[in-house]
Amino acid sequence: MTPPVVSSVLRPGAGQSHAAFARAVRESVLPRMDARELWLTERAPPRPLVIPMTRTPMAVIVAADAAPPVAGLRVHAYRVRPSAPIDAEPGGPAMVTLFSRRRGLDRDDFLRRWHDGHTPLALRVHPLVRYVRHVVEVPLDGAPPLDGIVLEQVRDLADLVRPWRFFGGPGAMIRNMVRVGLDARGFIDLSTIENQLVAVESVG
Repeated sequence: MTPPVVSSVLRPGAGQSHAAFARAVRESVLPRMDARELWLTERAPPRPLVIPMTRTPMAVIVAADAAPPVAGLRVHAYRVRPSAPIDAEPGGPAMVTLFSRRRGLDRDDFLRRWHDGHTPLALRVHPLVRYVRHVVEVPLDGAPPLDGIVLEQVRDLADLVRPWRFFGGPGAMIRNMVRVGLDARGFIDLSTIENQLVAVESVG
C-alpha cells in the first residue's frame, strides 16, 4: 500500500522576515516530522516579474505526516495524491503554485483538464526538469479549501524569472503566455492562484 502523503503549507507570522521564517521551519518544524522534501522561500522574489509572485514567504513540506503547530507560524496541511509527469532529483530553483478549481467545474473535469490538457502544454512550453502535481484529496484540521499544489523545477533561476526563457524563447513568448493563460482559465479559479519562488531540497 502506498504510504500517505501530506503537503503542509507554512507561512510566517506578522512581521517575520524571510530569514527568521526559514530558520523557524528548519529548526522548529522539520526535526519533528518524517519529511521527504522542503520547498522553501528564503528571500523576496526579484523585481520586476511577469508572473505575479507572493512576496510573503512560504514553505511546503512533503511528508508522511502533517506539520505540527509552531508558535509564530501559520500551518495548514493537506492529504494529497502526488504524481510527477517528469521527474528528477529534488534540488534547485522552482515555482510552487497553489490553486482551487474553477467554480461550476466538477472534480473529474477539473482533473482531466489539468492532467490531460494543461500539463502537456506546460511541459512543451516551459524549460522544466521536474513537474510535480499534488492533487488535494482532503484539507486537514480546518485548512482552507485548495485543489492543487504544483511544483515546476528548472535548472537555473533565470529560466523562471526571465519570461522569454520560461515561455519558449523571444519569438514564441507572447503567443505561449496567451496559450498558457487561456488554458489555465479553463479549469482554475484565477483569483485563488498563489505563486512562490522556492528552493527545493530533499530532506528524507
